[in-house]
Amino acid sequence: MTGRADYIFDESKSQDNSLIEKWEKKMNRKKVHWTEENENILVEWCDIAQCYKWLNSRAHTKFSFMHAWFTIPTITFSTISGTASFAQTSLPLEYQTYAPMIIGTINILIGVLTTIQQYLKISELNESHRVSSISWDKFARNIRIELAKTPKERMDAGSFIKLCRQEFDRLMETSPSIPDVIVNEFINKFKGKTEEEQNNFKNLKKPDICDTITSVNETRHKWFLNDDIESNSDISSQDTINNDFEKDNKLSLTKIPLNILKRIKESGNSMFS
Repeated sequence: MTGRADYIFDESKSQDNSLIEKWEKKMNRKKVHWTEENENILVEWCDIAQCYKWLNSRAHTKFSFMHAWFTIPTITFSTISGTASFAQTSLPLEYQTYAPMIIGTINILIGVLTTIQQYLKISELNESHRVSSISWDKFARNIRIELAKTPKERMDAGSFIKLCRQEFDRLMETSPSIPDVIVNEFINKFKGKTEEEQNNFKNLKKPDICDTITSVNETRHKWFLNDDIESNSDISSQDTINNDFEKDNKLSLTKIPLNILKRIKESGNSMFS
């Protein structure tokens, strides 16, 4: 009985220690402040999200139109076939022999339309693009609202970027593929005719599917430039100190008598040579 109690006590103690460790890690987590680099990351994600929102919305419109073209004829032919099946006995005798062939042809046509619609997955793609368009719009709206606030009113930069990255990865994995026709329509619509519209489209961060691949060299942090500036400033400061030191030494040497200066030089003191 004592061994069982000791085991329960040790297990509860280990759980408490793990909770304490998690709490200490959470309390000791370094707070990430808002910087221009963090905002640039979110601006890029927001631009891409707005592009995907438009692309998925247009794809939803396209597949909704196709869904209607397949569904409406199927409903119409199904109604005609059902009505003809009940009414074929009331037809004249010379037409009753053709009624089964006509009804059978209509049923075959209905089956062909239904099979093509299922093969192309028009209904699934239509719904997927609708949901994806709403999700991308929600993602972009959250970033836009957060960046509209002052840095003091925002969430912690590290936590917010982590949440946005997880959501961005999820949307990229779950979003359906965009047809090439929609991508070309997007490029032709937003590339603009005036110089201002062309510059805005050029500065917009677009997805890779829009035939644009941006080098990572443009987005990486230029930390080495700051180090070069600091090192150059350190070198210039050190040169200034050395010049001042040599100047002070020369001034001090002018005050030393010639006989003492001669002895110092003969002793091989390099500092004054």
